[in-house]
Amino acid sequence: YENKYDVLNPDSKDNIMLARLSQVNQELDTAQNHLIQIQSQNALAKSGNLDALIATEHNEYLLSLTKRVQQDQRSLRQMAQVYGPKFPIYREQAALLRHDRALLSAQERHAADQLHSRYQMAAVRVHLLRQELARQKLAMDRFNLKAIPYSTLRAAAQNYTKLYYQLLQRIQEAAVSANLHSETLRVISPALVEQVPVFPRPFRTAVIAFLVSLVLALGFVLLRGALDNSITSAEQIELWFNLPVLATLPKVPLRDLSKISPLTPAIKLLHPHASEEEPAPRNTKTAYHEAVSTLQSALLLAKNQDLQTLALTSSVPSEGKSTITANLAVAFANMGKRTILIDTDMRKPSQHRLFNCPNRRGLSSVLRGQAHFEQLNLEIPGIPNLSLLPAGSNPANPSELLHLGLPDLLDQLRARFDQIIFDCPPVLGFSDIASIANQADGCLLVVHAGETERQMVSGSLRQLQAVQARMLGIILNFVSESLGSYYTYYNYYRKYSDTETAEEQA
Repeated sequence: YENKYDVLNPDSKDNIMLARLSQVNQELDTAQNHLIQIQSQNALAKSGNLDALIATEHNEYLLSLTKRVQQDQRSLRQMAQVYGPKFPIYREQAALLRHDRALLSAQERHAADQLHSRYQMAAVRVHLLRQELARQKLAMDRFNLKAIPYSTLRAAAQNYTKLYYQLLQRIQEAAVSANLHSETLRVISPALVEQVPVFPRPFRTAVIAFLVSLVLALGFVLLRGALDNSITSAEQIELWFNLPVLATLPKVPLRDLSKISPLTPAIKLLHPHASEEEPAPRNTKTAYHEAVSTLQSALLLAKNQDLQTLALTSSVPSEGKSTITANLAVAFANMGKRTILIDTDMRKPSQHRLFNCPNRRGLSSVLRGQAHFEQLNLEIPGIPNLSLLPAGSNPANPSELLHLGLPDLLDQLRARFDQIIFDCPPVLGFSDIASIANQADGCLLVVHAGETERQMVSGSLRQLQAVQARMLGIILNFVSESLGSYYTYYNYYRKYSDTETAEEQA
């Protein structure tokens, strides 16, 4: 039936007759739209509308002639005002205008004729496409009449084919069943027991368990890293806050906390029976003190900066700010600079405990006007050039006292001391830092590595910038090897110091 009537897969979407019918229909729609457009332009042209002729295609010359006639008219009006209608130049311009108008009229007629011709061609094209669409519909109807018996025959052929294969399968099953009951049946390959168990397979199970555990561990590490918002490296600080990291101080174990005391460099306190001629032990410094020396060098080598007054603060309590401040003050004093350390944290003072000094009277008494700072600043035994002004008793309004009395006190201190260091209260949650940071020559922010979150540091910097504090940089404290392989150099310092001490003892 397919060969006789030329019918092949009439239900397919790729049928040629369907595609041709759709194409002719689309072309007819396009031609009709084009005919309507040309018909509207032709009607306007017959009415004498010059703009309609100019808007048609291929009429650039008509537009240029229109502009030329307009220019000739303007020139003729100007000559009439200047020379008059009897002047020869005016007559030449009038003749030129008549000539251009004649050309314009001729071009208008030509454009109208072209537009009329295009309209006739478009009408003929629409008529031919309508005839072609009618022929395609007639052919499609004839094809559909042929497709109906084709579909019936194809369904019957599929059913017969399916029935044939079912019968063939049953014949094969019957043959196999007959052979099972015959005496000629023999065993070709006997069943054997496998030496290797099919299940369980320990090696494959162990490999799969290892891979699954590895994927879960990597996922846990990546998830923890994504959720951890704490600051762990100097690169993060410089990238996020655009501030330099002036020093990184190592995390000191509990058994070595006494080694980072601000009194450690005082040899007489460590060795009360040592004479002045006796040389100091080589191991009195630790990696912590070396980091403080690095911080001191960074401050001393700062370009074009007079850092007589320094303010050290942190975002929240317990970030090691007071210990760093005390050791930095001792480092400046050991250089021979007249240094005063002022504990401005009157809510929770700590410098008097680090230096084993009384705290009954101090900065609060000076700011109230109850005493002069020269009466209360304490010289630390064993550390020349270092004076301490403790915080004193806790007042009810420490921020107001600092705001009113600190500028006058700072003027007096600048005249007497080379280096003034403030141990400031934390930034977040307290307003005391505003008066101190605004008066200091430079401000340092201490960050607890691995603990302080990025939002806390960002909030502290915004608050310090709001009071126009001069930020010098950030100190990264409590760094350890667990935060990154970069911090393993602190182990090299200990090994180097132990080797050098052993060589001297030998």
